[in-house]
Amino acid sequence: MIWLVAHNIDFDDAIGRFAQLTASAVLLFAALVFVLIVNNTMRWKVVLSAIGASLPFGKAFTLNLIGLFFNQTLPSSVGGDAVRIYLAYKHGLTLTSAINGVMLDRVTSMCGLILLALVGQFFLFDRIGDRNVGLVFSALAVAAVAGVVVLMFLDRFPGRIRHWRLVSGLAKLSRDTKMLFSATRYSVFAVTLGSVGFILISLMVFVIAQALNIGVTVFDCLLLVPPVMLTTAIPLSIAGWGVREGAMVFAFGLIGVPTSDALILSVLARIIHGGRMV
Repeated sequence: MIWLVAHNIDFDDAIGRFAQLTASAVLLFAALVFVLIVNNTMRWKVVLSAIGASLPFGKAFTLNLIGLFFNQTLPSSVGGDAVRIYLAYKHGLTLTSAINGVMLDRVTSMCGLILLALVGQFFLFDRIGDRNVGLVFSALAVAAVAGVVVLMFLDRFPGRIRHWRLVSGLAKLSRDTKMLFSATRYSVFAVTLGSVGFILISLMVFVIAQALNIGVTVFDCLLLVPPVMLTTAIPLSIAGWGVREGAMVFAFGLIGVPTSDALILSVLARIIHGGRMV
Protein backbone atom coordinates (compact mmCIF):
# COMPACT_ATOMS: atom_id res chain seq x y z
CA MET A 1 0.00 0.00 0.00
CA ILE A 2 2.90 2.33 0.71
CA TRP A 3 4.34 1.46 -2.71
CA LEU A 4 1.06 2.41 -4.41
CA VAL A 5 1.27 5.83 -2.77
CA ALA A 6 5.01 6.38 -3.20
CA HIS A 7 6.00 4.76 -6.51
CA ASN A 8 6.09 8.11 -8.36
CA ILE A 9 7.89 10.05 -5.63
CA ASP A 10 11.49 11.28 -5.83
CA PHE A 11 12.89 9.51 -2.76
CA ASP A 12 16.18 11.43 -2.79
CA ASP A 13 14.24 14.68 -2.44
CA ALA A 14 11.91 13.19 0.18
CA ILE A 15 14.74 11.81 2.31
CA GLY A 16 16.52 15.15 2.06
CA ARG A 17 13.58 16.74 3.89
CA PHE A 18 14.56 14.84 7.03
CA ALA A 19 17.58 17.10 7.40
CA GLN A 20 15.22 20.04 8.00
CA LEU A 21 13.91 18.51 11.22
CA THR A 22 15.21 20.38 14.26
CA ALA A 23 15.84 19.12 17.78
CA SER A 24 13.34 21.64 19.17
CA ALA A 25 10.61 20.27 16.89
CA VAL A 26 11.32 16.71 18.03
CA LEU A 27 11.25 17.77 21.71
CA LEU A 28 7.95 19.60 21.26
CA PHE A 29 6.54 16.57 19.45
CA ALA A 30 7.71 14.30 22.28
CA ALA A 31 6.05 16.57 24.85
CA LEU A 32 2.77 16.31 22.93
CA VAL A 33 3.13 12.52 22.83
CA PHE A 34 3.53 12.45 26.62
CA VAL A 35 0.44 14.64 27.09
CA LEU A 36 -1.46 12.37 24.71
CA ILE A 37 -0.60 9.23 26.67
CA VAL A 38 -1.64 10.96 29.92
CA ASN A 39 -4.91 11.98 28.23
CA ASN A 40 -5.59 8.44 27.01
CA THR A 41 -4.80 7.00 30.44
CA MET A 42 -7.28 9.40 32.03
CA ARG A 43 -9.92 8.33 29.49
CA TRP A 44 -9.38 4.66 30.31
CA LYS A 45 -9.63 5.36 34.03
CA VAL A 46 -12.87 7.31 33.55
CA VAL A 47 -14.36 4.36 31.68
CA LEU A 48 -13.19 1.93 34.36
CA SER A 49 -14.67 4.13 37.10
CA ALA A 50 -18.01 4.23 35.27
CA ILE A 51 -18.25 0.42 35.26
CA GLY A 52 -17.12 0.06 38.87
CA ALA A 53 -13.50 -0.93 38.28
CA SER A 54 -10.22 0.82 39.03
CA LEU A 55 -6.51 0.80 38.29
CA PRO A 56 -3.93 3.12 39.88
CA PHE A 57 -3.01 5.90 37.44
CA GLY A 58 0.66 4.87 37.31
CA LYS A 59 -0.24 1.27 36.52
CA ALA A 60 -2.78 2.30 33.87
CA PHE A 61 -0.17 4.61 32.32
CA THR A 62 2.36 1.77 32.16
CA LEU A 63 -0.14 -0.64 30.61
CA ASN A 64 -1.04 1.98 28.01
CA LEU A 65 2.63 2.28 27.05
CA ILE A 66 2.94 -1.50 26.74
CA GLY A 67 -0.24 -1.59 24.66
CA LEU A 68 1.13 1.08 22.34
CA PHE A 69 4.24 -1.00 21.78
CA PHE A 70 2.18 -4.03 20.76
CA ASN A 71 -0.03 -1.90 18.51
CA GLN A 72 2.82 -2.00 16.01
CA THR A 73 2.54 -5.75 15.43
CA LEU A 74 -1.08 -6.46 14.47
CA PRO A 75 -3.79 -4.82 12.32
CA SER A 76 -5.39 -1.68 13.77
CA SER A 77 -5.17 -1.65 17.61
CA VAL A 78 -5.95 -5.34 18.12
CA GLY A 79 -2.55 -6.33 19.49
CA GLY A 80 -2.25 -3.55 22.04
CA ASP A 81 -5.81 -3.94 23.27
CA ALA A 82 -5.39 -7.68 23.82
CA VAL A 83 -2.23 -7.07 25.83
CA ARG A 84 -3.92 -4.33 27.88
CA ILE A 85 -6.81 -6.66 28.69
CA TYR A 86 -4.46 -9.45 29.77
CA LEU A 87 -2.24 -7.23 31.90
CA ALA A 88 -5.18 -5.38 33.48
CA TYR A 89 -6.61 -8.77 34.46
CA LYS A 90 -3.23 -9.86 35.86
CA HIS A 91 -3.12 -6.65 37.94
CA GLY A 92 -6.40 -7.24 39.72
CA LEU A 93 -9.33 -6.44 37.46
CA THR A 94 -11.92 -9.09 36.82
CA LEU A 95 -11.76 -10.52 33.32
CA THR A 96 -15.12 -8.94 32.50
CA SER A 97 -14.01 -5.49 33.70
CA ALA A 98 -10.69 -5.80 31.86
CA ILE A 99 -12.37 -6.72 28.55
CA ASN A 100 -15.25 -4.28 28.79
CA GLY A 101 -13.06 -1.46 30.08
CA VAL A 102 -10.75 -1.67 27.07
CA MET A 103 -13.59 -2.13 24.59
CA LEU A 104 -15.55 0.84 25.94
CA ASP A 105 -12.34 2.89 26.03
CA ARG A 106 -12.13 2.25 22.29
CA VAL A 107 -15.80 3.15 21.85
CA THR A 108 -15.38 6.52 23.59
CA SER A 109 -12.19 7.19 21.61
CA MET A 110 -13.99 6.53 18.33
CA CYS A 111 -16.99 8.62 19.41
CA GLY A 112 -14.62 11.47 20.23
CA LEU A 113 -12.96 11.15 16.82
CA ILE A 114 -16.26 11.12 14.95
CA LEU A 115 -17.50 14.09 16.98
CA LEU A 116 -14.36 16.04 16.10
CA ALA A 117 -14.66 15.16 12.41
CA LEU A 118 -18.37 16.05 12.47
CA VAL A 119 -17.71 19.49 13.94
CA GLY A 120 -14.86 20.04 11.50
CA GLN A 121 -17.01 19.28 8.46
CA PHE A 122 -18.73 22.66 8.75
CA PHE A 123 -15.38 24.35 8.18
CA LEU A 124 -14.01 21.71 5.82
CA PHE A 125 -16.45 22.60 3.06
CA ASP A 126 -15.20 26.20 3.04
CA ARG A 127 -11.63 24.87 2.79
CA ILE A 128 -12.08 22.26 0.03
CA GLY A 129 -15.54 22.98 -1.41
CA ASP A 130 -16.89 19.41 -1.32
CA ARG A 131 -20.24 18.89 0.44
CA ASN A 132 -20.07 15.10 0.01
CA VAL A 133 -17.43 14.95 2.75
CA GLY A 134 -19.99 16.28 5.22
CA LEU A 135 -22.41 13.51 4.30
CA VAL A 136 -19.77 10.89 5.12
CA PHE A 137 -19.12 12.28 8.60
CA SER A 138 -22.83 12.72 9.28
CA ALA A 139 -23.37 9.07 8.37
CA LEU A 140 -20.51 8.04 10.65
CA ALA A 141 -22.00 10.04 13.53
CA VAL A 142 -25.36 8.32 13.07
CA ALA A 143 -23.60 4.95 12.90
CA ALA A 144 -21.70 5.70 16.13
CA VAL A 145 -24.89 6.57 18.01
CA ALA A 146 -26.63 3.51 16.59
CA GLY A 147 -23.69 1.33 17.61
CA VAL A 148 -23.84 2.55 21.22
CA VAL A 149 -27.60 1.94 21.31
CA VAL A 150 -27.11 -1.60 19.98
CA LEU A 151 -24.48 -2.27 22.66
CA MET A 152 -26.91 -1.10 25.33
CA PHE A 153 -29.55 -3.60 24.19
CA LEU A 154 -27.37 -6.68 23.87
CA ASP A 155 -28.76 -7.99 27.17
CA ARG A 156 -32.20 -8.58 25.65
CA PHE A 157 -31.46 -12.11 24.49
CA PRO A 158 -34.06 -14.87 25.00
CA GLY A 159 -33.76 -16.59 28.37
CA ARG A 160 -33.04 -19.99 26.84
CA ILE A 161 -29.67 -18.85 25.45
CA ARG A 162 -28.52 -16.45 28.18
CA HIS A 163 -26.40 -19.16 29.81
CA TRP A 164 -24.20 -19.43 26.70
CA ARG A 165 -20.78 -17.97 27.43
CA LEU A 166 -20.74 -15.60 24.46
CA VAL A 167 -24.27 -14.38 25.14
CA SER A 168 -23.48 -13.91 28.82
CA GLY A 169 -20.39 -11.89 27.92
CA LEU A 170 -22.35 -9.67 25.54
CA ALA A 171 -24.99 -9.11 28.21
CA LYS A 172 -22.30 -7.95 30.66
CA LEU A 173 -20.87 -5.63 28.00
CA SER A 174 -24.36 -4.25 27.47
CA ARG A 175 -24.82 -3.55 31.18
CA ASP A 176 -21.44 -1.82 31.39
CA THR A 177 -22.28 0.26 28.31
CA LYS A 178 -25.47 1.40 30.00
CA MET A 179 -23.55 2.26 33.16
CA LEU A 180 -21.10 4.38 31.17
CA PHE A 181 -23.45 6.23 28.85
CA SER A 182 -26.27 6.70 31.34
CA ALA A 183 -23.85 8.48 33.68
CA THR A 184 -23.43 11.80 31.86
CA ARG A 185 -20.45 12.95 33.89
CA TYR A 186 -18.51 9.84 32.89
CA SER A 187 -19.59 9.54 29.24
CA VAL A 188 -19.19 13.24 28.38
CA PHE A 189 -15.78 13.37 30.05
CA ALA A 190 -14.58 10.19 28.31
CA VAL A 191 -15.78 11.27 24.85
CA THR A 192 -14.28 14.73 25.38
CA LEU A 193 -10.93 13.14 26.26
CA GLY A 194 -11.31 11.08 23.08
CA SER A 195 -11.63 14.27 21.04
CA VAL A 196 -8.73 15.92 22.89
CA GLY A 197 -6.51 12.97 21.98
CA PHE A 198 -7.05 13.52 18.28
CA ILE A 199 -6.58 17.27 18.64
CA LEU A 200 -3.17 16.49 20.14
CA ILE A 201 -2.32 14.22 17.20
CA SER A 202 -3.33 17.02 14.82
CA LEU A 203 -0.98 19.37 16.65
CA MET A 204 1.83 16.81 16.33
CA VAL A 205 1.36 16.74 12.57
CA PHE A 206 1.41 20.55 12.50
CA VAL A 207 4.68 20.66 14.46
CA ILE A 208 6.36 18.36 11.93
CA ALA A 209 4.84 20.27 9.00
CA GLN A 210 6.27 23.52 10.32
CA ALA A 211 9.69 21.96 10.84
CA LEU A 212 9.66 20.73 7.22
CA ASN A 213 8.35 24.05 5.87
CA ILE A 214 5.21 22.39 4.51
CA GLY A 215 2.60 25.07 3.88
CA VAL A 216 -0.26 24.04 6.14
CA THR A 217 -1.86 25.84 9.05
CA VAL A 218 -2.80 24.43 12.43
CA PHE A 219 -6.43 24.81 11.35
CA ASP A 220 -5.76 22.67 8.25
CA CYS A 221 -4.33 19.92 10.46
CA LEU A 222 -7.28 20.08 12.87
CA LEU A 223 -9.66 19.68 9.92
CA LEU A 224 -7.81 17.00 7.94
CA VAL A 225 -6.02 14.76 10.45
CA PRO A 226 -9.17 13.43 12.26
CA PRO A 227 -10.69 12.08 9.00
CA VAL A 228 -7.31 10.53 8.17
CA MET A 229 -7.24 8.85 11.58
CA LEU A 230 -10.67 7.35 10.90
CA THR A 231 -9.14 5.36 8.06
CA THR A 232 -6.52 3.79 10.34
CA ALA A 233 -9.30 2.29 12.47
CA ILE A 234 -9.94 -0.08 9.57
CA PRO A 235 -7.82 -3.24 10.18
CA LEU A 236 -6.32 -3.51 6.71
CA SER A 237 -2.62 -3.35 7.57
CA ILE A 238 -0.16 -3.64 10.44
CA ALA A 239 -0.57 -0.58 12.66
CA GLY A 240 -2.37 1.16 9.78
CA TRP A 241 0.84 1.53 7.73
CA GLY A 242 0.04 2.34 4.11
CA VAL A 243 -3.61 3.10 4.83
CA ARG A 244 -2.80 6.28 6.74
CA GLU A 245 -0.18 7.35 4.23
CA GLY A 246 -2.66 7.03 1.37
CA ALA A 247 -5.28 8.94 3.34
CA MET A 248 -2.78 11.69 4.22
CA VAL A 249 -1.74 12.09 0.58
CA PHE A 250 -5.39 12.31 -0.50
CA ALA A 251 -6.58 14.61 2.31
CA PHE A 252 -3.69 17.07 2.20
CA GLY A 253 -3.74 16.96 -1.59
CA LEU A 254 -7.19 18.57 -1.39
CA ILE A 255 -5.54 21.75 -0.08
CA GLY A 256 -2.67 21.65 -2.54
CA VAL A 257 0.06 19.85 -0.55
CA PRO A 258 2.32 17.88 -2.95
CA THR A 259 2.20 14.09 -2.68
CA SER A 260 5.85 13.84 -1.60
CA ASP A 261 5.34 16.39 1.21
CA ALA A 262 2.17 14.69 2.50
CA LEU A 263 3.85 11.27 2.43
CA ILE A 264 7.01 12.37 4.24
CA LEU A 265 4.87 14.23 6.79
CA SER A 266 2.89 11.09 7.58
CA VAL A 267 5.90 8.76 7.68
CA LEU A 268 8.05 11.09 9.78
CA ALA A 269 5.29 11.72 12.31
CA ARG A 270 4.74 7.98 12.69
CA ILE A 271 8.46 7.25 13.08
CA ILE A 272 8.81 9.82 15.88
CA HIS A 273 5.71 8.82 17.85
CA GLY A 274 5.95 5.10 17.13
CA GLY A 275 2.81 4.43 15.06
CA ARG A 276 -0.70 4.26 16.51
CA MET A 277 -1.21 6.37 19.64
CA VAL A 278 -4.95 6.06 20.30
